[in-house]
Amino acid sequence: MVTDKEMRSHILSLVLLSLGGLLLHVRAHPPSSNPANYAPAIFGIVNVLVVPFLLMSKRMWLIGYLINGFGATFGIVLMGASSLTALPFPLTVSSLFLRTLLPDIFLLIPKLFIAQRILYYYKASGTGRLFTAWWWTRHIGYVMIIYTIGHFVWR
Repeated sequence: MVTDKEMRSHILSLVLLSLGGLLLHVRAHPPSSNPANYAPAIFGIVNVLVVPFLLMSKRMWLIGYLINGFGATFGIVLMGASSLTALPFPLTVSSLFLRTLLPDIFLLIPKLFIAQRILYYYKASGTGRLFTAWWWTRHIGYVMIIYTIGHFVWR
């Protein structure tokens, strides 16, 4: 059972992860340099400023949970696709970790697990098959497949 104090610390953890990701992204891809960089910046701002209040609301927590989860899902897929299009040569373990977006992807994965703890605060018995780690993993796979098909069809 998750207590109120633990739930607030989980929400703070999500805010800090989102803020770190937003600042990292804005530093690497300033929105002023390319209009396409506005979408992740706006989504990061929403994750920092709006999602915590949604997660604290007993009526709106599920919307905040889903925004957090789908944001992490799309971030994982898009950063993975970006890394695959520019793999370093030669591909070694060190270049995989230091010259791709794999470390940034690893920053998004904990958001799913922290949000899972918040889910158990509101639904102690869980939600059945919905919103489990396996559910998010499947949806990351689905988005990857759709993105890959779109990439090859509309190239």
